[in-house]
Amino acid sequence: MKNGIEALILKSGFTLKDIYRIKNSQKDQVIVFKLKYSIWEMFFLD
Repeated sequence: MKNGIEALILKSGFTLKDIYRIKNSQKDQVIVFKLKYSIWEMFFLD
């Protein structure tokens, strides 16, 4: 499941470095929000 989400994230234009940074930082709340929104957008607004 986790790998599937990471693949979707990569498809939406995020790099592995971004994923790593997001996973390891609670400060990037705006980025996390955008990430969640972009995943939601792919599933529901396609």
